[in-house]
Amino acid sequence: MGGGRALGSGEIMFNGQVRPYNQRVRYEIDVKRFSNLKGSGSSIVIGDGRVFVDDELIMTITNARTGIFKGIVYPDYPKESPNARGGIIKRDI
Repeated sequence: MGGGRALGSGEIMFNGQVRPYNQRVRYEIDVKRFSNLKGSGSSIVIGDGRVFVDDELIMTITNARTGIFKGIVYPDYPKESPNARGGIIKRDI
């Protein structure tokens, strides 16, 4: 079991928003690189993405970097707690 983390991005542009009356949200992602970190059970993905609302482009992102890390789980998520504050992840080694 693990958790996903946003690791950074290039340019992000917003041109609209999702409203209660919208019918459909579509996400398109072009994966540019995928790395499976051997021995750790973790993975990192780099890609570009677009978000469409009712077929209208409302957001673009370039070089989005996301990781899935094994063993990082917050049992109190999504409640507010010290785990929700961010900062450096401490690991038991």
